[in-house]
Amino acid sequence: MKKIEMYKLIKARSGINTVIIKQENEKQYYLHSTVDPIQEANEWLSHIQLEEYTVYVVFGCALGYHVRTLWDSIPKNSILVVILTRVEYNLAMKKEIKGPLYNLQNKRLFMYEAIELYNIAVEVADNMVNHDIKKIRICKYYPAMRIESDFYALCEKNLVALVGEKMMLAVNINMFTGWNFIENYWRNIPYIATNPGIANFKNTFRGWPCIVVSGGPSLSKNINILKDCLPYAVVIASGSTMVALHKQGITPHFLVVTDASHEMFDCLDGYCNEHTVLLASIEVHHKVVSMYPGRRCFAYTIDDDRNIFADYLPQTARLRQTSSVATVAVDFAQHCGAEMIIMVGQDLAFAGDNYHADGIKTTGYMDQEMVEVPGYYGGMVPTVYSFKTAIEYLETYVRMISNIRFINATEGGAKIAGMEQFPLDEVKNMLLGKILPIEDKITGIFKEFGAQKFKVGPLINEMVQCQRQYYNVLQLFENYDKEYPNFRMISEDIDVMIAKIQDLGGFLNVIKNHAAALSYKLFLNPRLQLVEFYKQDGEPSSLIYGLYVEIFDGLQDLINKLYQGINENINCLENK
Repeated sequence: MKKIEMYKLIKARSGINTVIIKQENEKQYYLHSTVDPIQEANEWLSHIQLEEYTVYVVFGCALGYHVRTLWDSIPKNSILVVILTRVEYNLAMKKEIKGPLYNLQNKRLFMYEAIELYNIAVEVADNMVNHDIKKIRICKYYPAMRIESDFYALCEKNLVALVGEKMMLAVNINMFTGWNFIENYWRNIPYIATNPGIANFKNTFRGWPCIVVSGGPSLSKNINILKDCLPYAVVIASGSTMVALHKQGITPHFLVVTDASHEMFDCLDGYCNEHTVLLASIEVHHKVVSMYPGRRCFAYTIDDDRNIFADYLPQTARLRQTSSVATVAVDFAQHCGAEMIIMVGQDLAFAGDNYHADGIKTTGYMDQEMVEVPGYYGGMVPTVYSFKTAIEYLETYVRMISNIRFINATEGGAKIAGMEQFPLDEVKNMLLGKILPIEDKITGIFKEFGAQKFKVGPLINEMVQCQRQYYNVLQLFENYDKEYPNFRMISEDIDVMIAKIQDLGGFLNVIKNHAAALSYKLFLNPRLQLVEFYKQDGEPSSLIYGLYVEIFDGLQDLINKLYQGINENINCLENK
């Protein structure tokens, strides 16, 4: 933003405030009409098409007259997002001015400061998912947009596409992995209950360097140097990177895995060892956890309420994650108190047709649209949007964390702005000197946890209560099946289908709001959301009803499995 040389409230002819502003090297201008800002806001609104189930994103707030006019007009099933500068936010909330947005609070109104496009896109996408909305409309208020012209130019170019990508990614992930997440978490509970959470590692490595190893193509250039760094830095490997390290005889101190799919187990099977600690998100594929030969610890990476037994399990914490598992490793290093975080193999770009180091199995991305980003050695390099998102996330992260020195020793791929760049060989020379008692620290954490003798009795009691809730839910399913024995049949009579949709939809909403719903919401909610999207698109009632029937049958099957899984977990916990 250009420096503001003057930002002054004056009275319009109508008697209400307007603003005169002057920025560096520009002529002064007004943010609202000098005659009647309210009339101007109404004229602005007349050019905006109002529709149901839409998120309206306003670029530029000023004093908010146009925002308030839009807010008073949007349908009740829509939401409003306002992007504004810090000075605009302060004015909008200032009691002395009593502007149109002062003290206006509502669950459908969101305000974000114009700083990071990526963060705004994530927040807008989350709000759309939470409110079952899939349409987005940009509402530009040009006078206020001049304050942050470069930022809003970037928003105009990228925000809608980025929000759409984030929103559909969230819906699709929840839709297609919800079952996996639930099954994995339940199968992992006996291990989560009997191993430390990452809360135990808080500041354990205070003042030490950490190396985060990813599997980009450039890892092949300097992987041989990593072994020499092991005594002097905590080495944290990301996911399938373990395969390449194992082949070189390198044993990292930690392996971070967050993938819920079976493919991750297939990738790691046979390449792990007992000396590397597995740091797993709670929904990691259960075979990765159960078959792991070494020690384990656990973290959250998405939303904490996924862990329905949080009060009865060892204390853990959340690690931030975006499209690269390496972001979890970076946040873990920060959580442990690292003073220096060194990135290796974090290309986040393609080298020819390859985006992984030699020997690492590649999955996905090859069929995605390619974009270009600034390269590690200058120029531009090819990548995909999911990698570009990780780059932007890491750049934001570096700006946020001021007490850590970030070094990118990847030696290829994409540039990560804000990180220093050195070859790993030079970084190794920086580290040489004091041998760190890394294993002693890790061993101490596990010994201390073991000595506490975590009691599983309260967890088992809570599981029994949960099982009773499942029994009640299953009775509801059984009763509905008895009351409407032919409910799965599709009728050609539209009125009949509308009535059936109301009945079955109402039943599923009861199930959605049941006391046990927290444990199966990852399966149920995105499917109900998909139905809402189809309704908004005007799809035939037969299709809507068919989706409801699929949800009914799938959820009943899932709850049956969870009901049976409790017995397996209790037996496993009692034998540990």
